[in-house]
Amino acid sequence: MNDIINANHRIKDPDYVAQCRAQLEADGALVLDGFFSADAIEQIVTESLAQREHVFYAGSTHNVYLTEPNPDLSKDHPFNRQVLSTKGLIADDQISFGSPLRTVYDDPAFRSFLAGVLGINHVYPYADHVSSINVHFADAGRELGWHFDNSAFAVTMLLQAPAAGGVFEYVPAVRDCRSRRHGLRQSGCRARWHRRGPTAALHPRCACALSRPRRSAPGYPGRGRHHPPARCVRLQRRTWHHAVRVGSYDLLRPNRLNPDIDILGAIGQTAPVTDGVPCMILRGGSSKGAYFLASDLPAEPRQRDELLLRIMGSPDARQIDGIGGAHPLTSKVAVVSPSPDNDADIDYLFLQISVDEALVSDRQNCGNLLAGVAPFAIERSLFKAEPATGDHAVRIKMLNTDSVATARLSTIDGAPIYGGTTAISGVPGTAAAITLEFQHIAGGSTGALLPTGNRVDEIEDVACTLIDNGMPVVVMTADQLGISGYESCHDLEANAVLRTKLEAIRLTAGARMGLGDVTTTTVPKLTLVAPPQAGGHLCTRTFIPHRCHDAIGVLGAVSVATAALLPGSPANHVLHNFDGDVVRLEHPTGVFDAVIDIGTSADGTIHVERAGIIRTARKLMDGTVFPRDE
Repeated sequence: MNDIINANHRIKDPDYVAQCRAQLEADGALVLDGFFSADAIEQIVTESLAQREHVFYAGSTHNVYLTEPNPDLSKDHPFNRQVLSTKGLIADDQISFGSPLRTVYDDPAFRSFLAGVLGINHVYPYADHVSSINVHFADAGRELGWHFDNSAFAVTMLLQAPAAGGVFEYVPAVRDCRSRRHGLRQSGCRARWHRRGPTAALHPRCACALSRPRRSAPGYPGRGRHHPPARCVRLQRRTWHHAVRVGSYDLLRPNRLNPDIDILGAIGQTAPVTDGVPCMILRGGSSKGAYFLASDLPAEPRQRDELLLRIMGSPDARQIDGIGGAHPLTSKVAVVSPSPDNDADIDYLFLQISVDEALVSDRQNCGNLLAGVAPFAIERSLFKAEPATGDHAVRIKMLNTDSVATARLSTIDGAPIYGGTTAISGVPGTAAAITLEFQHIAGGSTGALLPTGNRVDEIEDVACTLIDNGMPVVVMTADQLGISGYESCHDLEANAVLRTKLEAIRLTAGARMGLGDVTTTTVPKLTLVAPPQAGGHLCTRTFIPHRCHDAIGVLGAVSVATAALLPGSPANHVLHNFDGDVVRLEHPTGVFDAVIDIGTSADGTIHVERAGIIRTARKLMDGTVFPRDE
């Protein structure tokens, strides 16, 4: 993405997102000058022109409202007056996988940027895969007729100046969308069409403009609040002369799991916090966290994070004025909503709340809290258990890494079963088993299982494996750092020399893994490995990133177990007595079993064929949480 979007457009910076949203709210249009790099523009135009012979052309007439004519009105009435649109396009399956357009469309950071600017939780890939990305050609004599856009928002990328004619200009308040009267508001009728001259309102080669209609338009459902008029929102990039229109995103899809749920309420309605916020606390695996419906939290990430800091009691080492547990393992949040993705039932966003700093991170998943997502979804009626008593598979979209996990659990009378006979290390007693099966999690944060392409990288004179099989982790042997690997967490945290060395390794590894400056983030994790002592296959001590973990995180364990199976890696050197597909990792409070199968492609590329674990979860509290005053 750094080669496609110019660096001055900091789409991952919350301050920049807030600035863009403020401009959109104030003006109704957001102009981002110089958005695409010159190289990206050249590649897009070149690839598009190479497909010219495959362009499909069509023409039609329509009114400016894109509706059928009204027989009760005259032909000359503004509502019935017809305009001509003649355009050509190539479809999604004709666009190369390496196209910058596809890269931007698929990029989670760009989707998060759009969602943040629009004040909604998420945008999703369009359900119609052929229409996801379209390249439009506007040759001489062809035109897209004037019309009122009926999307919730539109993004237009201007990649080429027109050969002649046309000023692209946004004019607010041309139509009063709150009125059901057709026609124009005279007070807002300032639209002009210039026959000559270059594109003036936007940079002619690489500007990005985002606009959206004001409030309800005729035809919007009237249910007491503003609803989008359609399921999809279009992301448009246009070249005047050769026009590129790239695809659509979905805001939501019909809820096939429980038709009684108001899905629209899950895309960003903000609950008043003066009366408290509905919250459920669950133990998920060997962690504990606060679970919220997305619809009960502010849609804007900065407002949401500020509220969660007040709820959890951060920044404060004791989190005494909140519900946090004064430790990273108990200062976690799960944000859950129905998924509009056809491949998932539930969306899950994990947020790590820093204990003693005012920081909220979404840079990684949490497999422990993942164990509680399916029970929470059933408790909140996001997933309807049918039959009411039986076994169920809940597909969960992990939004942090855009990957899917399947949780298998049992219910009785439509409610999750929490009691059972399964024991996991770090948790007293037993509970009902929840099986988690992971799909396509390799490279979820960094883009590749081995982000550097190497099984071994040397950092600060220490041999490391930089790996991401669901969690970015730096794996190294303890003896290279002058310790045994069997020390207690207390002793390791008291070793200032060790912690300084580990942080230096982490900062360098973060950059090499494509995570950028990780100074203020919680990834990558650091795991020190040693030969096993208690019947496992290897022993681990993990830092997250500065505190020593009393156990090991779920997805961190999956990454470490995968690293141990790579011949020649540091973890593989201390792997003992392994024969099968279950890697048993010893940690300070017990063991963790991870099922891992890896394979090698014909070109030598290592890939993960299977990854899964068994966890448990238990509901601890369900009620209302009251954040401290701002």
